[in-house]
Amino acid sequence: MEAIEFNTTLGSDGIIAIPHGLDRKVKRGNVRVIIIGEEKPFVDRDEIHDRELDRAEDYLDYLMANPIEVDKSRPFLKRDELHDRSL
Repeated sequence: MEAIEFNTTLGSDGIIAIPHGLDRKVKRGNVRVIIIGEEKPFVDRDEIHDRELDRAEDYLDYLMANPIEVDKSRPFLKRDELHDRSL
Protein backbone atom coordinates (compact mmCIF):
# COMPACT_ATOMS: atom_id res chain seq x y z
CA MET A 1 0.00 0.00 0.00
CA GLU A 2 1.31 3.45 -0.96
CA ALA A 3 0.75 6.47 1.31
CA ILE A 4 0.00 9.84 -0.24
CA GLU A 5 -0.12 12.93 1.96
CA PHE A 6 -1.74 16.23 0.98
CA ASN A 7 -3.55 19.18 2.52
CA THR A 8 -7.11 19.92 1.50
CA THR A 9 -10.31 21.41 2.82
CA LEU A 10 -13.20 19.29 3.93
CA GLY A 11 -16.24 20.62 2.11
CA SER A 12 -19.52 21.46 3.82
CA ASP A 13 -21.01 18.49 1.98
CA GLY A 14 -18.47 16.18 3.66
CA ILE A 15 -16.48 15.50 0.49
CA ILE A 16 -12.68 15.42 0.62
CA ALA A 17 -11.27 16.85 -2.59
CA ILE A 18 -8.15 15.18 -3.92
CA PRO A 19 -5.83 17.79 -5.48
CA HIS A 20 -5.43 17.78 -9.25
CA GLY A 21 -2.47 15.66 -10.25
CA LEU A 22 -2.76 13.32 -7.29
CA ASP A 23 -6.09 11.99 -8.46
CA ARG A 24 -4.25 9.93 -11.09
CA LYS A 25 -2.03 8.34 -8.42
CA VAL A 26 -4.98 7.24 -6.30
CA LYS A 27 -6.54 4.09 -7.63
CA ARG A 28 -10.29 3.75 -7.62
CA GLY A 29 -11.72 1.36 -5.07
CA ASN A 30 -11.16 0.97 -1.36
CA VAL A 31 -8.80 3.37 0.36
CA ARG A 32 -7.92 4.02 3.98
CA VAL A 33 -8.39 7.61 5.10
CA ILE A 34 -6.82 9.19 8.18
CA ILE A 35 -8.07 12.68 8.98
CA ILE A 36 -5.89 14.94 11.13
CA GLY A 37 -7.39 18.36 11.84
CA GLU A 38 -5.34 21.50 12.19
CA GLU A 39 -4.28 22.08 15.77
CA LYS A 40 -5.36 25.36 17.29
CA PRO A 41 -2.36 27.30 18.56
CA PHE A 42 -1.98 27.56 22.32
CA VAL A 43 -2.81 31.05 23.54
CA ASP A 44 -2.20 32.09 27.11
CA ARG A 45 -4.25 34.64 29.04
CA ASP A 46 -1.74 37.47 28.55
CA GLU A 47 -1.90 37.07 24.77
CA ILE A 48 -5.70 37.10 24.85
CA HIS A 49 -5.66 40.30 26.92
CA ASP A 50 -3.17 41.90 24.49
CA ARG A 51 -5.35 40.92 21.52
CA GLU A 52 -8.42 42.48 23.17
CA LEU A 53 -6.49 45.72 23.67
CA ASP A 54 -5.33 45.63 20.05
CA ARG A 55 -8.92 45.11 18.86
CA ALA A 56 -10.12 48.02 21.00
CA GLU A 57 -7.40 50.30 19.60
CA ASP A 58 -8.14 49.17 16.05
CA TYR A 59 -11.85 49.87 16.59
CA LEU A 60 -11.12 53.35 17.90
CA ASP A 61 -8.89 54.01 14.88
CA TYR A 62 -11.71 52.80 12.64
CA LEU A 63 -14.23 55.09 14.33
CA MET A 64 -11.88 58.05 14.04
CA ALA A 65 -11.51 57.39 10.31
CA ASN A 66 -15.25 56.64 9.83
CA PRO A 67 -17.30 58.68 12.27
CA ILE A 68 -20.90 57.67 12.87
CA GLU A 69 -23.40 60.16 11.51
CA VAL A 70 -26.02 61.31 14.01
CA ASP A 71 -29.51 62.06 12.79
CA LYS A 72 -29.90 65.73 13.74
CA SER A 73 -33.55 65.86 12.71
CA ARG A 74 -34.48 64.10 15.96
CA PRO A 75 -33.78 66.28 18.99
CA PHE A 76 -31.82 64.93 21.92
CA LEU A 77 -33.53 64.61 25.28
CA LYS A 78 -32.98 67.42 27.73
CA ARG A 79 -31.53 66.61 31.14
CA ASP A 80 -34.91 66.72 32.91
CA GLU A 81 -36.51 64.57 30.23
CA LEU A 82 -33.72 62.05 30.44
CA HIS A 83 -34.01 61.68 34.20
CA ASP A 84 -37.80 61.90 34.39
CA ARG A 85 -39.06 59.07 36.61
CA SER A 86 -42.74 59.84 36.48
CA LEU A 87 -43.49 56.79 34.32
